[in-house]
Order: sequence, then C-alpha cells, then structure tokens
Amino acid sequence: MTIESEGRAMTIESELKVLLKREGYERLRQWAEGQGVALDAAVQVNHYFDTPTLGLSKAHMMFRLRERGGLWTAAFKLRVEREMPGQHSVEIEAPVEAGLALRLCQGVGSPLDVDLAPVARLEVEAEALGVDLAALAPIGAMTTHRIKAISPSGAFVLELDRSSYGGVEDFELECEAADTAAAEGEVLALLGSLGVAFEAGPPPKFARFIEALGR
Repeated sequence: MTIESEGRAMTIESELKVLLKREGYERLRQWAEGQGVALDAAVQVNHYFDTPTLGLSKAHMMFRLRERGGLWTAAFKLRVEREMPGQHSVEIEAPVEAGLALRLCQGVGSPLDVDLAPVARLEVEAEALGVDLAALAPIGAMTTHRIKAISPSGAFVLELDRSSYGGVEDFELECEAADTAAAEGEVLALLGSLGVAFEAGPPPKFARFIEALGR
C-alpha cells in the first residue's frame, strides 16, 4: 500500500515472519532448490544507525543504509499496528551514492546533512516522538544471505534469510503480502508439510540486532 505524506511517497509494509532453526532453514532451502522455485540468492548488508541512548529503537523506528550487489539504499521504518497477522511498518526508501554511503557508515558526516526522503521522514517522526537525533551515528552491521522463492501456490514471494550480527547467527522466513492472513495460511501449510519447527512473530531484525548489542 502506497500513501502520500508531505509530497513524499511511502509504503505500508506488511510482512509475515517466522524464526527457524538451522535444520529448518536447510530443509526449506533444499525444498526451494529441489522444486525449482528459487528466484535468486544475494548477500545484503544492513548498516544501522541510532543515538547513544538507542532512541530510535526505543521509539520503534529504524534507519539503515543497505548495500546489495554494489547498490546502496537508505530506508526509514516506523512500526504501526494493523488488524491482521504479521508485522507492519511505514517505510520510505531512496537510492544513495556508494561513496557517500560508505563515508556515512564510517562515521564521516551525518545522514542528517543529506537530502534524502528517508532522512526527512526520520526527522519528522523523531521530533514528534521526542527523539534527539543530534548524536545519530552508525552502530553496526548485519549481513544477510537471502534466497527468494515462489510459494507453492505461486501467489507469494518467500524470503529465506540467514543473518549474522554481533556474534549471533539466526534463520528466518519472511513473506511480504497485502493479505498477510492468506500468506500465513500458505506459509504454515508449507512448514507443516516439511516438518519445519518455527517461532512465530519474532522481533524485527533491527530489534534482534539491538538485543545482541547488549549481550
């Protein structure tokens, strides 16, 4: 779903997420490859930013720079509640020049000095929620190996993730869909048919990253 706010296009992202054990991840990976429904595989690195007091995390906001295949994007997310399964957030993204992104990830300069739609939205929401962005800085990175595959019905794209961050490795299945109830039914049926154990409704990647920082 796309909405307009202050002249900037945003989306409401709705995702179904489950955490997996390594065995379940491997079983799903083998299913995707064996059924010939795997679309592509890529490595992406999320570089997260926050304040020294983790003001963004505490306000359920997220700002990141992502590198995938040599291309960089900036993204802002704010979690929202909706009456349907899954996790939901306002999201706005924009491409970023590689040299600039690398400098920001190294702490050279501030994202607040860059004219990007995600930064503008971050500033608006931070002011509304009373979050001081003066000391916004990079706090670390998460590397994710992502395999995309088509669901058995062909109606949904599944994202099978293996992520590493802060000495932690975890495994996750995601499905972004406008109708998360329908996606949930298909995902649960697939997991059941493969005998894959899972944890439903895990915290978002950024929240798990923040938790790992405190260990």
